[in-house]
Amino acid sequence: MKRILMLLLVLSIGVMPSIARTETKNQVESLMSRGIEDDDDDNDEPKPYTHHEVTVGYGFLPTTSFRSTRFWTNSSYVQGNDYVGPVFATYTYRFNQVVGIGATFAFDPANRNYSDENHPDLGAICKVKQNNFTTLLHLKINWLNTRVVAMYSKVGFGATFGKTKVENVYPDLYEITPSNAISNPRFAYSIVPVGIELGNRQYAAFMQIGFGAEGVFSLGFRYGFGFNKK
Repeated sequence: MKRILMLLLVLSIGVMPSIARTETKNQVESLMSRGIEDDDDDNDEPKPYTHHEVTVGYGFLPTTSFRSTRFWTNSSYVQGNDYVGPVFATYTYRFNQVVGIGATFAFDPANRNYSDENHPDLGAICKVKQNNFTTLLHLKINWLNTRVVAMYSKVGFGATFGKTKVENVYPDLYEITPSNAISNPRFAYSIVPVGIELGNRQYAAFMQIGFGAEGVFSLGFRYGFGFNKK
């Protein structure tokens, strides 16, 4: 009996380390497989979307640049335009990756020089500087979202007003009254059928095509913050 017990003890001493090594190996493999699966699960989870977005941009040929206030009725005065283009900033609250609402502010300085076609040798006889200020409420719809590229459409409505300064270059020859005037608020809009963003959810460059207060073509940068994993 004692010999049997001794034999079992010797066998157990030799077998247990092997069992322990096997169990440890199984545990490691299990942990590794779970880790890989967890990583896969993380990759499969929805990526966080941006709760808030701010942008700054510059546009070309906005509608505000083509609005002017005339301080005379002489039909011989010819208007020459010097369009600077609008600088605008937007804030958008994102409900999800598709729908966002927010506000837009745009500043568009437009300079105009008027000449007399009957006396072209005089050059500019009147200089008009008009600064346009526009505020809009907008709706932004992202209809494509990838890791690098997003495409969207945007529409906004609001009001604009202008501050105008008129300078009579030849006061002895022309009756043009110098004036500093602020126009009444007018209806304003911005419609962007197609916009594209290149970057990630936090930083991206954008360019868009549309018409209205942000211009026919505009470009700029977007910054996102306030991420959530819904």
